[in-house]
Amino acid sequence: MTTREISLMPEPGTPQYERFLDYMRQAYIDPSNVRFRREMRKDEQNMLFLTQGGRMPLPDVEDPIRNGIEVTVTLLLEGDLHNADALMAELETDLTDDQSFAGMRVIDVLIPDDPKQVEVLDRRHYRMGSHFQNPLAGDPQ
Repeated sequence: MTTREISLMPEPGTPQYERFLDYMRQAYIDPSNVRFRREMRKDEQNMLFLTQGGRMPLPDVEDPIRNGIEVTVTLLLEGDLHNADALMAELETDLTDDQSFAGMRVIDVLIPDDPKQVEVLDRRHYRMGSHFQNPLAGDPQ
């Protein structure tokens, strides 16, 4: 049996290579791609590719992050839960300090774990769902 290595990287000098390089550079300079930039900076080969050996320097991008707090909360609700997805959607968008939620009365709130400090994108660069993609505080830079 013979084993072959197949490179998925386009050949330098081809239009496909130029498009791939442009795509990767655009992804790098997008301020919301905090984790992507950190992963690219960790690998010297990636940075050599993105800068074409230093011939095409990348602009400085300031990561738009701020501190946030992650809290795990359990709600004890009075009433029937007909649609868990709708409940979660309301939880993410419209939880207030009143005593009702999704049309049900809140009986009690349990916070089982200590709050965790996290880094999140600022509102200008935040996209729905992206909070699960952002680095936790303490991740290697």
